Amino acid sequence: MLRPAKESDIPSLQAIGKTVGLFDYGFLYQKFVRRNLVFVMELENQIVGYVIAFPLFLGQGFCLQIGVSSKHQGRGVGTTLMSFIEKQMREHHQTYRLFAHTIKDRSLAYFGKKLMYRPWFNLFGLTVIYKKIA
Repeated sequence: MLRPAKESDIPSLQAIGKTVGLFDYGFLYQKFVRRNLVFVMELENQIVGYVIAFPLFLGQGFCLQIGVSSKHQGRGVGTTLMSFIEKQMREHHQTYRLFAHTIKDRSLAYFGKKLMYRPWFNLFGLTVIYKKIA
């Protein structure tokens, strides 16, 4: 089940993020959740993945983080979350281009091959990628 995150979900988001090597945004998670910018995927009453994305300006959006628990990687959770957030950004924020970033080659390959994101630029090992979603 996909749903908006609640403040009580924050420890689960942080735990998933920590196990897969994502940056912990600490108190900012509350702000993201309160602004309805975080969505979680639940299986059997357990959060197995989440995505944080927000509109920028002029039809642009940014996927700040996507995390999937180690046990659930390779099962379509990340793909489902990204498809959902692309639709959400397009329909609720009139976004036509979504950006994301990655520092891991494996993540870049996932986004590039499976989700059709293209590299925009690389700076100090950080690759910014994008996809036209509308």
